[in-house]
Amino acid sequence: MKLVWSDPAVSDLEAIRDYIAHDSDHYAAQFVDVREVLFQSYRIIYRVESQRILILAIVHGSRNLGGMRTKPWGVG
Repeated sequence: MKLVWSDPAVSDLEAIRDYIAHDSDHYAAQFVDVREVLFQSYRIIYRVESQRILILAIVHGSRNLGGMRTKPWGVG
């Protein structure tokens, strides 16, 4: 499977990264590396790597991720 980004989507991601980087380079990089997809009532959290897409977690959308002991984006 190949993940292909449109030019406008890349521009959107870069703009968001740059905005977050005004406060934190760390969180800006984390935002670019970890994404999520909403499917019905669930959040599928994943990381885009050079050779693969790593699914980090699938959690119910009502769940508070801030209260989780281990953060999904810290896995892998």
